Amino acid sequence: MIFLEQHWHNEVLMKHLKILGITPVKHDEWLAVKDLMAISSKERLSLRNPHNPGKLTVQHDFLSWISEGYRVPLQQYALSQPMELSFIMTNHTMNRLSAFNKTNGHLSDMAYYYNALTVLHPYNITRCPFSYETVTV
Repeated sequence: MIFLEQHWHNEVLMKHLKILGITPVKHDEWLAVKDLMAISSKERLSLRNPHNPGKLTVQHDFLSWISEGYRVPLQQYALSQPMELSFIMTNHTMNRLSAFNKTNGHLSDMAYYYNALTVLHPYNITRCPFSYETVTV
């Protein structure tokens, strides 16, 4: 379902945060929330339209936070200077998705994504790896 309904996840979460009183005006954490949502959107590859998601400028050291097991609040990983996360799809993944789309691209969403689940195991291949690059702001 994440592939069929991904477009509304961020919007719904942001509305719920506002209902809970977590807003950009009241909370410093809002920047971290926006960064996390942007990472979530970029790291999940589109099956029907695979492409390199590119780069994202972030204000927190997400790679350290992830590698250290999320043990302390993300705010403790705030950066003094923004960094760029690069999201790069591997050639292997691009080739697998292209081959899959050649034989299944014409199918309805229900059939297409059913086949994707049984053939591609998309959770394993559609999360785009990311790494840091220095950013000039």
